[in-house]
Amino acid sequence: MKNTSSSPLIALVMAVSIATLTGCGDDSDTKAPSPKEVQFLSHIDQAKFYQNQGQLKAAISESTSAIQLYPNRLKPYTVIFETLLLAGNPGEVESRIKELLAKEGVNLQGSEQQLHYLLAKSLYIQQKLDQAQTQLDYITANFKTINDNERLLQGDVYLATGKTEDAKKLYSDVSVADPTNVEALLGLSKVAFIEKNPEKAREIVSKITNSEQSTTEAWLWNARLYHIEQNYELAEESYVRALEDLSQVDTMTPQKYSTISSLIFVLRQQSKVAEASRYQEILDQSIPGEIKLRFETALDFFQKGNYDAAETELKAILDISSSHNPSGTLLGVVKNAQGDVVEAERILSLYVNDGSRPEVIKLLASLQLKLNKPSAAVETLQLGLAKNDTDASLISLLGISQVASGHNDEGIKNIEDAIKQSPDDDSLKVKYAQVLARTGKKEEALKYIQDSFTKKPDSSKLLTIYSYFLSEDKQTDKAIKIAKDWIQKNQKSADGYLVLGSLYLSDKQFSPAIEQFTQANKLDAANPLTLLNLGKAYSGNKQPQEAHSAFYEAIMLAPDSPDTNRMLYSYLNATQPIDEMVRSYEQLVEKLPEAIIPHIALAELYLKQKEIDKTLAVVSLPRFSKNMIAQNLLKAAAQEKAKQLVSDGKAKEAKAFIDDLIAKQGNDDIDLNLLLANIYYLSNEESLGLTIINDLKKSHKDSALPYEFLANQYFQKQDYEAAIDEYSQAWKIKPSELLAIRMSQTLKRLESNEALKPLQDWLEIDKNSPRVMTMLAMSYQEAGEKDKAIKAYEKLLAVHTTNAVAMNNLAWLYHEQKNTKAEALAKKASEIASSNPAILDTYGWILFENGKAEQASTILEKAYELDQSSAEIKEHLLAAYKALGKTFNSADFQ
Repeated sequence: MKNTSSSPLIALVMAVSIATLTGCGDDSDTKAPSPKEVQFLSHIDQAKFYQNQGQLKAAISESTSAIQLYPNRLKPYTVIFETLLLAGNPGEVESRIKELLAKEGVNLQGSEQQLHYLLAKSLYIQQKLDQAQTQLDYITANFKTINDNERLLQGDVYLATGKTEDAKKLYSDVSVADPTNVEALLGLSKVAFIEKNPEKAREIVSKITNSEQSTTEAWLWNARLYHIEQNYELAEESYVRALEDLSQVDTMTPQKYSTISSLIFVLRQQSKVAEASRYQEILDQSIPGEIKLRFETALDFFQKGNYDAAETELKAILDISSSHNPSGTLLGVVKNAQGDVVEAERILSLYVNDGSRPEVIKLLASLQLKLNKPSAAVETLQLGLAKNDTDASLISLLGISQVASGHNDEGIKNIEDAIKQSPDDDSLKVKYAQVLARTGKKEEALKYIQDSFTKKPDSSKLLTIYSYFLSEDKQTDKAIKIAKDWIQKNQKSADGYLVLGSLYLSDKQFSPAIEQFTQANKLDAANPLTLLNLGKAYSGNKQPQEAHSAFYEAIMLAPDSPDTNRMLYSYLNATQPIDEMVRSYEQLVEKLPEAIIPHIALAELYLKQKEIDKTLAVVSLPRFSKNMIAQNLLKAAAQEKAKQLVSDGKAKEAKAFIDDLIAKQGNDDIDLNLLLANIYYLSNEESLGLTIINDLKKSHKDSALPYEFLANQYFQKQDYEAAIDEYSQAWKIKPSELLAIRMSQTLKRLESNEALKPLQDWLEIDKNSPRVMTMLAMSYQEAGEKDKAIKAYEKLLAVHTTNAVAMNNLAWLYHEQKNTKAEALAKKASEIASSNPAILDTYGWILFENGKAEQASTILEKAYELDQSSAEIKEHLLAAYKALGKTFNSADFQ
């Protein structure tokens, strides 16, 4: 979409075409100024005056009047370009100047240098840094005098591209020549901040703001420094002072918009809700023209299901104003609609606040739960309830999140409160019962649903959950009778037949299940769930053709439903060899050419067959370019192909293949660039691989992946000092569970006393991380710190109640301390992990040492059957046999 109609300022510009700027002369009298010349100069002076006063529309209008007098003169155009930059339209400036510079026969009248500078500035604002540098290089090469504005812009480009020392020198040179140059001093303040010297950064900017030379930019930078330090009160003062200047501008520029947005944030952080609301109203009523137009266009695309187009518009808005909350929020919703759950959660986390709509808050919390971030979901929902404290759905979701975080009592109470507010909401009652059951209160859950169903016997939702609980409680016959009675009263509802069929299916009564599902399908032929269950019933009844047909019909009804596709894939995987699965999916995608998930499943099957080129052919289609799963498959296939080429001695071909893929997918694809770097390392061309990694560090400053990649390389070479340095850099950018584990392992190799600190640090971020909690407890156990290990295992099991490894290890520690809980805990672990020989061995040996040799021998026999190579298990079994007077015969275990 072009920018030309997005602003009244631009509309004025477009009223006069640059096409008139041809020819080599003008109409001016070279002797005395004519009335026309005087009028022209007056318009220019007025335009500059209005520009300085922030009256941008008037500045554009005066410049346009000057153009009408002398259409071939460049001065009014340059004033317009400057004004458009102030108004926040760098894209328009870029396109108009490029058009002007490319037009043949234009007399630039000594303004070429200024035009290239304005073009460079417009490119810099848009963060097109390479192009901006090209324009600055052109100025340096073609003009004798480089002015301070051009040098300062060069410094800004250096700073943005990580060339801090070069930027520092330029700013210093300008500042030495002109100690009053505020822009140079601000540049030095930013350099100091980047060099991790915030005190110096603050000192420099304070001198400016305390002087008569203070500028809007100085106050904004001062505000940002306080903002970063979370000194919200002082940040507020500086934002307000900056707004005093910005408010003089007669349009809502992106700078003014982002400043008000930042002010709203710091006000909310201080609980100044009323003030924040007033500023929010200003924003809501004054969205810049281009932002408003693009947002409306994006919303229209989203509502029509054109998610890629919506994403393009929203990203364009955020390039202009990264703090535009509605666009950020909608972009998160769009990413979720595209199936990119991880990116959706990341974006929404940036933009959701206490003013967000409850639906958006619930979406973010649901995504966080899906990504196993229950603590984050709790925080999100508490934020939403700050303004929506009576929203039952928010309260109930908060309760579910709290239970997932291990805060069972709080969670259950919140769901109970939600039910009190919405006593007729059957969905809430179902959730409440499910939470009760999940937290070990199955009898209470069954009683609650029974009472609810008695009060509301026609509810299909309550019938479904009640039947399920009865079936789980081995009361299937009672559940079947209740379902039949319900059907008698509600014969035209498919729900009852679906419930009854499910009960028969769970009881392996396949024929009556088929009968009920068939009836349900007659009443509601559009429900894929019925067909999925029908397929399972046919499968259990040894009717493969009918099962296959039912699963296919379900897919035809819901081609991109994860559940239907998962069921079909599982069924085919269990009943067909992979070659036949591939043929089945090839037929399916032929029938459903627009479906996403079946194509991805086919690509995955091709990958399993090592049909790499076929995999790439599917996932390289343009419509999969933004599908996270498809892109992961593409990269996995590319890795397999590159690995095979390298192992075949064709490293050159491997590099060319990945280079070509990078060109197609985008040069900034970090995963493919890492893959290319890995090829260089595998080919013993480490210097070239290192060059790629260093480039990635610069181009992807927010990514920890380049540092982790390099750290892993160092770890493999046993250069643990270098590895921990890189891991530490990665941790600063983005801490993660896996990174904490790797750092701990590396520090252990270095025999560091800090080896457990990364694990402890991660638990400060995610206190319920099962892997890290387990690793920390095991580390304490290995170090002989048994009391700490016991506490760690107990804390772990309080949250992750079915962790068999933790149970096993804690049982043994209890046993060593003569704690009577050891045997019961070891037994529970052996029941959960009945095929784990080590866990069975622990339970068996505890039984033996508790004087129960007969029981011990039975358990130890099972352990030995599973692992006959273990000397320890055999030793324990022999001890039990000896106590019982039995003879060990290895032939008994063959």
